[in-house]
Amino acid sequence: MMTTSEELLATLNEEQRQAVEDLSHDSLVIAGAGSGKTRVLTTKIAYILAEGKARPSEVLALTFTNKAAREMRSRIATIVGDGLSQMIPMGTFHSIFARWLRSYGKYLGYDSDYTIYDSGDSRTLVKVIIRDMKLDEKDYSPKKVYGLISACKNDGLTPGSLSDSDPRLRRMPRFDDIYRGYLSRCFRANAMDFDDLLINMLRLLRQHPEVRDELHRRFRYILVDEYQDTNWVQNEIVKQLKGPDTILTVVGDDAQSIYSFRGAVIENILSFSDTFPSAVVYKLRKNYRSTSNIVDIANSLIEKNHFRIPKTVEAVAGKGEKLTLFDAFSGKSEAERVAEMISASLRRGRSPEEVAILYRTNAQSRLLEEQLRNYYVPYRIYGGLSFYDRAEIKDALAYLRLVINASDDEAFRRIYNTPKRGIGDVTFSTLSDLANRQKKPLLEVASDPDLMSESLKAAPIKRITGFVELIDQLRETANTGMTLAEYMSHLILATQLTGMYSDESVESLSKLDNLNELVSAVQEYEDAHYELSDDPVTIEDFVRDMSLFTDADQKEDGTPRVTLMTMHASKGLEYEEVYCVGLEDQLIPSDRYSEEKDIEEERRLLYVAITRAKEKCILSYAQSRMTHGQLDYQRPSRFLLDLDPRYLEDHTGLTDYLPHSTAREERPTVTPSAPVQSSRHLDPKPRRVRRVIRTKEEDNAPLIDRVSEADLTKGDRVEHPTFGVGRVEGFSQSVSGTKVLVTFDDGSKKQMILKFAKLRKI
Repeated sequence: MMTTSEELLATLNEEQRQAVEDLSHDSLVIAGAGSGKTRVLTTKIAYILAEGKARPSEVLALTFTNKAAREMRSRIATIVGDGLSQMIPMGTFHSIFARWLRSYGKYLGYDSDYTIYDSGDSRTLVKVIIRDMKLDEKDYSPKKVYGLISACKNDGLTPGSLSDSDPRLRRMPRFDDIYRGYLSRCFRANAMDFDDLLINMLRLLRQHPEVRDELHRRFRYILVDEYQDTNWVQNEIVKQLKGPDTILTVVGDDAQSIYSFRGAVIENILSFSDTFPSAVVYKLRKNYRSTSNIVDIANSLIEKNHFRIPKTVEAVAGKGEKLTLFDAFSGKSEAERVAEMISASLRRGRSPEEVAILYRTNAQSRLLEEQLRNYYVPYRIYGGLSFYDRAEIKDALAYLRLVINASDDEAFRRIYNTPKRGIGDVTFSTLSDLANRQKKPLLEVASDPDLMSESLKAAPIKRITGFVELIDQLRETANTGMTLAEYMSHLILATQLTGMYSDESVESLSKLDNLNELVSAVQEYEDAHYELSDDPVTIEDFVRDMSLFTDADQKEDGTPRVTLMTMHASKGLEYEEVYCVGLEDQLIPSDRYSEEKDIEEERRLLYVAITRAKEKCILSYAQSRMTHGQLDYQRPSRFLLDLDPRYLEDHTGLTDYLPHSTAREERPTVTPSAPVQSSRHLDPKPRRVRRVIRTKEEDNAPLIDRVSEADLTKGDRVEHPTFGVGRVEGFSQSVSGTKVLVTFDDGSKKQMILKFAKLRKI
């Protein structure tokens, strides 16, 4: 028996009830973090059926993920029964429109049995077009071109729409021709890519009123989930689908709009009331997930954004613990403290699956993984691979392995055509057969052109010989007195691994960050070695120890594990205990962003991260972090100064970064009428843009500018690229080398390892 209307409403709070009961008006439901968004959506659909306002087939529910669609359908089934639930058209934008285009695609010239190209198919087609046009793939990277085609479609841009001055067209003056060719070939092949499912649906609705009118008559109610994540095309489709008698309900949270890099347009939700003037706005402000300390500090953060729908979320749960904020000298010591805190928490009875560590970039996982292993804390990487299992890292290490061991056939097999150098599968198979017959390692056979000439032609032999020469050069370079970090950087450059990720996509930038982090890992390994021994450290030592760092003990075997993930990946999830790490300027906000709209999205990202925590939230940052083998000094994220310190257990470390007039001893008590100092009032400092891998011109230069104690004396004026101008106060000794104490003109004091400090005497 289906649940009655009264029974449905009895499960809701007053705000939720109002949003569900309104079946006569278009509505925007602003659902704060943990406020029961899915409950409102599912209950409203059930309420529509219970009230007899529509049949199941007349209710359309659009989601962003199949997981969300399955969850909603499952919940609805428990209320109205599985039979009625299955009759509701419910699914992702793409899945729903793919079905409709089977029926209506004929209006656009497509047969009902059209093919759907995945991203791999699309990139392959782009590559073929580029080759047919005899264009250089160095200038026209198939991956980059396809990414731009996809972006154009999501923005509703046709060939010729981009301005010649658009920076995305740099070095690609023939992009429009490729775009036209791509559209033409897809159509000829009776194929659509994922973006076409949206853009063709929009074309269908705009160009064929008979189809649009039929859909208007079919659906009495349309409900859309996660509206803050809609792109331009999806928003236009929703506007077209809404008929004169259709009631539209969209649910979302502008404070959790964090996917602009995927095409999401926050203005869609911010301007909803302008687009639909008669719509009623409902705000779900009761948080059922987190304690009030967590909710209140998240409120204090997000209210610093200018572009937002004002609301104040209130926690239903008790006050709970204040948030912990700590700083550490280095990224490594931060990771160690986090691992130590988690280990202690698990000993007190916390289950590992109740704990999550959130970071801005995937590269940050390395240090955390290493320290969690040291403390025997089981973990998993959510939606990704462990650092040393990532393809780009395995590629770089395979080169190292082959340099030190010419008989390592598995390393040879991994990199003989990475990056692409024209050695195809047939050529390699022939080479492998030859090596088996000769009972010799692959590299040895590849080093003998005469032997290869028995089975291979001149062109493939030349390409194989080029690869062998590269390995020989790397082997020779290994004996030129470089440090391990310098050599690792040189190897990444010489092998052109970075060229594989030059398309400036989010994915490629993440992979470059990982290669950058590998250089830092080598530097830290070298530093740790010399703290224990004066014996020289070798490439062999590093490769041997890294080979022991496998994921064999981290496989999914049912063992409860702590979750590591990016802040982006955490959206929609919740944990009892959450660690938000690496909260430093240049990481969050990312140093790749400078515009206010981007900074506000980064603030929303931290808001999402904090609101994943139910009981306990720990925030941390490092004073220094190894970047490309260099120890760079960091400033805490400007967003930390947006947090109301009343909800923090400890925040004294941040006062060093406030303007001098608000030094620690003079800082006023924060009250509702005296909000915490915003980052906009900070004394501006020059910011150093992170380098990834050095250029060829830099390759033979030292990685760091080393300044000796002999160059400086107490009282000298010095300049630091991040902290500005200051005065040398004195020196001290440590196992890592000489430390220098500097008082900077803003009143802050920094103790730095001299050889890494990048100080310039002035």
